[in-house]
Amino acid sequence: MGRELVRLCDGIERFGLVDYDYGVWEERIMAVLTECVELYKITQEETASAASESG
Repeated sequence: MGRELVRLCDGIERFGLVDYDYGVWEERIMAVLTECVELYKITQEETASAASESG
């Protein structure tokens, strides 16, 4: 995910939308993405569990 974030920032840098001196809150963005992935996994596990219990 980190490499993808850098790649995306490199792509929009030419438009002046990224200031590498101040960053783009890489750590916070990565933390939020990691949390989203974890929540998604939990939701998938709960859905699969509920489906097996009802089926």
